[in-house]
Amino acid sequence: MRRLRYIFLLFGAVALMVALASPVSAVAAGMSTSVVNIDGQNYYVHTVVAGETLFSLTKLYGVSESDIVSNNPYAVDGLKAGQVLKIPQVKSGKTLSPRKQARLFEQHTVNQGETAYSICKRYGITIENLIEDNPGLDPTQLSIGQQLNIRKAAMNTVAPEAVDQNFQQYSAALNSVSPDFVYHTVEKGETIYSLTRLYGVTEQDIRDNNDISDGLKAGQMLKLPVHPGAEGSAAPTTPPPVPAGENGVVEAPSEPAVPAVSNGPEVPAIDSVRRPRQPNHIDIALLLPIKGADGVSANFMDFYKGALIALADLRAKGISGQVRVCNDTRSETEVRSCLERSDMQAVDLIIGPVYESELQPVLDFAREKMVPVVSPLATIDDHQSNLLWQMSPAPEMKYEKLRAVLQGDKNVVVVRSEVNDTEFEKGILPLLPAGHATINYRRKMAASEIENNLSGEKENVFVILTQDATEIDEIMARLSSIQANLVARGIRNPVVTVVGASRWQRFTGADRNLYFKLRLTFVSPYYAERSDQRIIDFDRRYIDAFGTLPSLYSYRGFDAVKLFGGAGAGDITGDLARTVNGTGAGLLQMPYHFVQSSPNGTHVNEAWGLVEYHDDYTITVK
Repeated sequence: MRRLRYIFLLFGAVALMVALASPVSAVAAGMSTSVVNIDGQNYYVHTVVAGETLFSLTKLYGVSESDIVSNNPYAVDGLKAGQVLKIPQVKSGKTLSPRKQARLFEQHTVNQGETAYSICKRYGITIENLIEDNPGLDPTQLSIGQQLNIRKAAMNTVAPEAVDQNFQQYSAALNSVSPDFVYHTVEKGETIYSLTRLYGVTEQDIRDNNDISDGLKAGQMLKLPVHPGAEGSAAPTTPPPVPAGENGVVEAPSEPAVPAVSNGPEVPAIDSVRRPRQPNHIDIALLLPIKGADGVSANFMDFYKGALIALADLRAKGISGQVRVCNDTRSETEVRSCLERSDMQAVDLIIGPVYESELQPVLDFAREKMVPVVSPLATIDDHQSNLLWQMSPAPEMKYEKLRAVLQGDKNVVVVRSEVNDTEFEKGILPLLPAGHATINYRRKMAASEIENNLSGEKENVFVILTQDATEIDEIMARLSSIQANLVARGIRNPVVTVVGASRWQRFTGADRNLYFKLRLTFVSPYYAERSDQRIIDFDRRYIDAFGTLPSLYSYRGFDAVKLFGGAGAGDITGDLARTVNGTGAGLLQMPYHFVQSSPNGTHVNEAWGLVEYHDDYTITVK
């Protein structure tokens, strides 16, 4: 636990140092002065300020939106103030003549035992100077005989003590944007053994990623893997993984792992009628496929991390608890074996499994112990139980929220193609009003074929059925261009709303400015609005605790534990239902509202979210 608290403090310090290291980007909409090198590629470390968009950053740094999104996948959902992005540095392509090269730079040949730190100290320069003047230089991977440019104008401009601070800031900036490694600057007195204990890695992990043939040197920057639970490796930024080949028991920290924030009304206290329990305490079993034959699942590790933060919230509200983990590799036998463990006999709540195929042994156990079971991700087709709670919304309710978008005095136009999204088409067609228009999209079709279907008097609702991301982008671009041409010709600009499928969120190459301009609308079961203050607060806590941005799995893990852990294992057919449906202010994803088809039926969430982009660059979820 002491080690875990140290890690949280470490990454809190990293966040602060990154902010200090990027003063330009943190206070003004300008280019960051913080540049790092990861695997031979230089990146700007840019802290987003209010009002910045992907489009504005492409202009600022001279890169494409896909360049930014591919390096920062979470940016696909839009930017928010405080996010830290890594943006590839565009090479100038200029080559200096030998004469100018000699005039501007000294040449340094790397000797045995030298590090980037010792070279910067020797010449009195910053690590950023060294990286900028030596394209592709990775300061953690110098080799004997390597030739380095040392800018004469920068020499002796940095005091020795300032070099120390500069390296700390550089490693902090690296850690803020590196998902696969943590960078550590060696301090005097540290040993390989002390680092293996501090970071949970092996000596071989250190040797595989760093040249330490001459031992450790103060100021040397080390690159340490942070793949949670990988063979021989465990990251300081992750909770304890399930051991290989075991159904490990993982207890929540005895103190809140991250600072608690107020997310709404107090969570009701536990009132278990099944058997006497200590006041305000709950034991939770998590059945997750965290580790399998292919290694650790990043998605389900994210789920687990979100669950830990929810436990910290419950603890801050006076509800103690712990988590016991079953590593479910989609085996009923393994699930039964896990539930037979002695520590599982006292659980008050089961969250999992994530696949219905392993549900039967869990329900058998739940009936014996009279505890609720939460299916956090799966849609349950073949099992019914009043002990069972399905968080994923019912598929048959998916498109009902689009009815109001399509009905009324509107001009509805359906755009078809040769590669339609059949699931989306099947759900949306019954909601279309009589008399709607249809366009069969072709890449070389005339713009007039689309323009002729626009109305200047009514709201135009374009339902785009294609599942091809390139076609979607083309159709959206054409609609936007037509709008612009109408304005240029002095014709009244028609209002356009585009209805699409939730999978559009995952298109990394899409022009998201068009989503806002054309007011994209879709239904989604997992959407979380990153500009919402609850999400902002959670993201900040998650980054402080684990050093990475959360995913949608992190949000679902938090919601599952916060909602059902807070409600507790009370009267499973009455009080729990009322409490769960009445507790939603502190959750991150969609509102949850559970209904039963019969007194003995499963409790199924019926709340889908209607996600609406607006032309003022805001997003709402209804």
